[in-house]
Amino acid sequence: MQAQPQGRGGRCSEIMARLPFTTRVILAVNILVYFYELYNWDYVIQNYAFCSYMVHRGQYYRLITGAYLHGGILHIAMNMFTVFSLCIQIEQAIGSLALAGLTLAFTILSSSLEYFSRLMVVRASGDIVWLHSCSVGFSGVLFSFIVMHTYITRAENYNLCGLRIPAWLYPWVLLIGISVLFSGKVSFVGHLAGLLIGIAYVRGYLSILFPSRAALRRMEEWEYLSCLTESLMYSKCPVDPPIPTTDWISLTEICGRIYAELRRACDGISRFFQDAAASRAAANARAGAYEQVADQDPNLFANAPQSDQDIELAYSEGSPPAPSAPSFLDTSHISESPDEKGTVANHTLIGGSVEIGGARASEMRVVGSGPAGRSRLIDSIPRAKKDRGRR
Repeated sequence: MQAQPQGRGGRCSEIMARLPFTTRVILAVNILVYFYELYNWDYVIQNYAFCSYMVHRGQYYRLITGAYLHGGILHIAMNMFTVFSLCIQIEQAIGSLALAGLTLAFTILSSSLEYFSRLMVVRASGDIVWLHSCSVGFSGVLFSFIVMHTYITRAENYNLCGLRIPAWLYPWVLLIGISVLFSGKVSFVGHLAGLLIGIAYVRGYLSILFPSRAALRRMEEWEYLSCLTESLMYSKCPVDPPIPTTDWISLTEICGRIYAELRRACDGISRFFQDAAASRAAANARAGAYEQVADQDPNLFANAPQSDQDIELAYSEGSPPAPSAPSFLDTSHISESPDEKGTVANHTLIGGSVEIGGARASEMRVVGSGPAGRSRLIDSIPRAKKDRGRR
């Protein structure tokens, strides 16, 4: 007898029957909590939404409860669709028990990172309003799952609205796209925190927080979990799961990697501030030297040229010698040679060299004093006449 094609209801029932255990629990918890929100919205949001200020006052349970609340039917629909599309493959790859532990860990870690980031902004800016903003939703955990999904599937590209995006760039494109599309309605800091937690996990920096694969298999043999592990919906931990796991022997290696990354970042920041301080000190020293010259003797450079035309005239026709420069000014690079008339302009030059009577005069700095007695700096000296035939 030929089988009759199933309708939409039968196909949906078949899909739901094949849902792995932990994925089903995640969907059920979020949906049931949302129905409870509809019954008593104000009370739930006021007492259980994630708020950095309330966490700061000791209500640490909000680090978990805020992730399972949603702001509307569209919000929960989009998040649950993402759970359905991601968690099935993740659970089949790593096992139901591992996914349950990761879900709880990602919830706490992403909320904690968001809290500490807001706290640092408040400390830096002094504006406490950053602590009073509240957020709800499972999106922070989902961004960790997105990063983990790209790691497990080993896909090279992802298709987003017809565009092929590299796998490593895909979570960042989603982060920016959602923030722009729903500007002012989503928590950018919460999404970014979840993404960073996911990256830290797949790179092995958080694997110390999770049990090893051997420990997971031993836990599945416990008597209390036997009723779940024998279920058809339960996915057991594979022998070699494609996730970063650790044994306690590798604790030193992981701590060493974290220390090396932090040390590299601190060294880079330290070098940046040292270079900036050195440049600022050098600039202040030069400015102080020029001011000291003018303060000691306002007439020290009275015979110095006042314009570019005076400089050119001094080198082409000769001028009376000016007072010599103080010893702390560097005049060692000045080369003076008499011109055809046997005279030379003895200006105070800082650096460079000059050929009087030749075809060039290299760029130099000339310290002089203006009509008001202020020291001034002429950045360059015009070149001497290049045409020797015109002398």
